[in-house]
Amino acid sequence: MILLFRLITVISLTTLLVACGGGGGGSDSKNEPTSESGGNNQPPTEPAPTEPTPTEPQPTEPTPRPTPDPDPLKSVTLSWSIPDSRTNGDPLPIGQIGGYEVYYFKEGSSQGEGETIVITDPSTNETTTPGLVAGTYYFAIASYDTSGLYSEISDYISASIP
Repeated sequence: MILLFRLITVISLTTLLVACGGGGGGSDSKNEPTSESGGNNQPPTEPAPTEPTPTEPQPTEPTPRPTPDPDPLKSVTLSWSIPDSRTNGDPLPIGQIGGYEVYYFKEGSSQGEGETIVITDPSTNETTTPGLVAGTYYFAIASYDTSGLYSEISDYISASIP
């Protein structure tokens, strides 16, 4: 009989604990669901996470930015044959060549508005222009010797930069 009484007591206590939501701690009104029917025992819901406050001001709408052309300027590489004779036909040893001057200008401007690239290494037979904007350019070259005497300017050649 005592065993039956203890069993009934344990069952009764278990039923009481289940009926009141578990028997843990006091009541917290923030976590208890409310409903108009009063009998809805839903588990407490977690509040939705909030967005962190930005540390820097954010624009209200995106601002379009043009995508820059990765290389809006183009270069032109020019090459030539190293002269081996003077204008009068005499031989020109490389040791007597002082260098070269490359002249160029853009179509629509005059030769006098052009640029000059001075090359002082007599064994050089190639140069690259600095970046040029789109257009057609004209190029010519003259060589000079160690005494400062210049050859005639070559014929102009053209190159178009898209």
